[in-house]
Amino acid sequence: MDGPGAILEIAMKQFARLLVAQNKANKSLPSEQQPPPQGHVSQAGEYLRQHYQEELDIEKLAAMVHMSVPTFFRAFKTHFGTTPLQFLHEQRIRVARELLKNPDISVADACFALGYANTSYFIKTFKSQLGLTPKQYQLKVCKS
Repeated sequence: MDGPGAILEIAMKQFARLLVAQNKANKSLPSEQQPPPQGHVSQAGEYLRQHYQEELDIEKLAAMVHMSVPTFFRAFKTHFGTTPLQFLHEQRIRVARELLKNPDISVADACFALGYANTSYFIKTFKSQLGLTPKQYQLKVCKS
């Protein structure tokens, strides 16, 4: 099988292997299990680490830790030193760096596998964190 279908299949297989490895390393719980216990902002961060492919829903996260949205936002920023959205981007870019080590994975495939709906936004976010576009990063790490 050649072309985009083959590349997508390779990317998804590698992505699945990364997720399995990450879940084993983090001893993460399946997403069907209960949300973090009351009041633990650090567990909201863990939830974001495990569910980085999902759209960010601040109201849902605040409810999971039994806080109002403003209280949750302040507590999260105090605990992690960043906003929930920036934290989520950092998690996604961390995984993107691993995915892009494979020269067969396109930037678009990585983008959509990570939960981004727009490649331009993914490229902008990636570049703002690493100073390189995803393709530049991929070419650099694949050369090494």
